[in-house]
Amino acid sequence: MILYEDNDLIVRSVLQGGKKCFVTFAPLDHGKLDGFGEQFLLRGGYSAIHVVAKWNHWYQLPQMKPAIEAIVGKISNNSFEVTIAYGSSMGAYGALMHSTFLSANIILAFSPQFSIDPEEPPYEKRWVKFATKSNYRKKLNGDRISKTAQKYYFCDPANPDHRHVELYKKLAGGVEVATIFAEHHSAQMLKDAQLLKKVVISIAEEDFSLPNFYSEYHLGRRKSPLYWAALGDRAIARRPNVALYAANRGLALDHVNIRLLIMRCVALLKLGSIERAIEAAQAGIKINARHPALWRALSVAMQRMARWDDAIDAAKKAIFFRPADPDLHRVLLDALVLSGKTQAAVTQARTTIALAPNHAAAYMRGAEAHEANGEFTDAINLVRQGRAHVSPTEALYEKFQAIEARLMVILRVLPHDPG
Repeated sequence: MILYEDNDLIVRSVLQGGKKCFVTFAPLDHGKLDGFGEQFLLRGGYSAIHVVAKWNHWYQLPQMKPAIEAIVGKISNNSFEVTIAYGSSMGAYGALMHSTFLSANIILAFSPQFSIDPEEPPYEKRWVKFATKSNYRKKLNGDRISKTAQKYYFCDPANPDHRHVELYKKLAGGVEVATIFAEHHSAQMLKDAQLLKKVVISIAEEDFSLPNFYSEYHLGRRKSPLYWAALGDRAIARRPNVALYAANRGLALDHVNIRLLIMRCVALLKLGSIERAIEAAQAGIKINARHPALWRALSVAMQRMARWDDAIDAAKKAIFFRPADPDLHRVLLDALVLSGKTQAAVTQARTTIALAPNHAAAYMRGAEAHEANGEFTDAINLVRQGRAHVSPTEALYEKFQAIEARLMVILRVLPHDPG
């Protein structure tokens, strides 16, 4: 039954009797009219009212007032004794923001966000585009969060979400439940671990045990590709063998997972297994030929094998799918310089520097291309520009110094400046 609908949101009730009623708020980019968790609440016999945003307005629009009033009226008319506000990310924000007006008794907030305003909290940059799009950047003060409700915040303590939870706890208290390695996907991790339904119901029935949860979560998270992806990301820099193991374990659960396919390529490159990295990139491209990171990995691997034409083609494919990415242009620049296509490299250096004027390595490659063409003055100019973006303590600074010294010697010997 539709309780409220306009161009921006829809509120639907799916009532099945009982003493408890869930009020769910859909997350970012929900993309469907079904409510958050609707099917499992339906199967569990729970009554629920589902609030779904038709675009990512973070439940801050003025019409939330009549929508919430319609929800409160429905709850009152059906004599529900317990109201449970439930959501993830943007949905958790909505559940918390409107919990006082809902007279919520319990709040389940998965990966909650405290504010989308980039000035509050100042370290949060993930949602800037949504804060800019909406003119309703309301500050979430303590009056909006129910002081009497039992509040459970599920978040990864190593993720920025943890700092949002700290702000919530400072305002209104509550219990933080650590979902380690879940990153911003606490609800999905619990679903993969086959724990989400159990957790939600046990909290609703006031039978939740934190020690028991941690014991089950520690084992259950291994069923989630998210766990293996997060583990691999943390290992890739210093322990690529662990990252490769994690990628393979994750791909055994989800063989088309792009993040894990890319991780496998990168780990193999770091381990020096270049032919296997090529095979892994090509296998990934067969699954998703439109993802630039797979073409990037293939280009880097081909460069290691001195297969220059293949490396250049792969880099160009990557750029085709993400034309404004300076890193992809830098990979193409590397391939052109190393392959000896120095005239094309000079042109590519200009493009790369224009996209990333602070990227010192692009100036370095451009200088190398100019030097190979005998354009020594142009090379020196790029060296000096690039050096301005590097700290004197960095190794690249010394390399810039050495190149400039060599070029100056060449210019003193030459009868005229070919640059």
